[in-house]
Amino acid sequence: AAVAFNGTNYLVSWHDSRDGRVSDQFCVYACRVSPSGAVLDTQGIKVTTPASVSADNQFPSVASDGLSFMLAWESSVTGSWGARVARVDSSGAVLDTGGVMLTQEGDVARTPSVAFDGSNYLATWSGGAGLADIEGKRVSPTGVILDRSPITVSSAPDVQEQPQVVFDGANYVAVWQDQRNGSYDIRGTRITPGGTVLDPNGFPVCQAAN
Repeated sequence: AAVAFNGTNYLVSWHDSRDGRVSDQFCVYACRVSPSGAVLDTQGIKVTTPASVSADNQFPSVASDGLSFMLAWESSVTGSWGARVARVDSSGAVLDTGGVMLTQEGDVARTPSVAFDGSNYLATWSGGAGLADIEGKRVSPTGVILDRSPITVSSAPDVQEQPQVVFDGANYVAVWQDQRNGSYDIRGTRITPGGTVLDPNGFPVCQAAN
């Protein structure tokens, strides 16, 4: 599950197989929760409706611009794992039915994460050849994809995966698990609102054994 706050309510999002399909096939759901803990959408808001029973939409991330929310998730609707985004407004209405593709058809992307910088969103994901890199794109609050080609956040040797991203008021910081040294470490980088990666080699966050 993932959660964000828009100044009025929270939006909680998760993947769910309640719609009667095969148990390991998922849709993305959400619900608003008030600051007092009241669940405002007791049946959940169905964000995605896959095109076929072989499609999955799962592992959502969510952020807010202070009014609406932006969800990002991994999707297999086109036959390979890509990343999609959709807006949900403050009333719980899904503004981008089915989501907007962040990645090109045939490009592989998993476990996206999204944050807001005061003007636009940045979504990051595990992608590239062999799902070994961290990539990203900026998205406007109106749902327009601002980068034609992905921003390369990390393309170090071996595997980088499962990113998380947050904004500190000046820059984004993305962190991920990184196997460039043979075993998994945690590394990170700063990214400007314009999409410039300030630490191309990443900086170590945790390099403890095991």
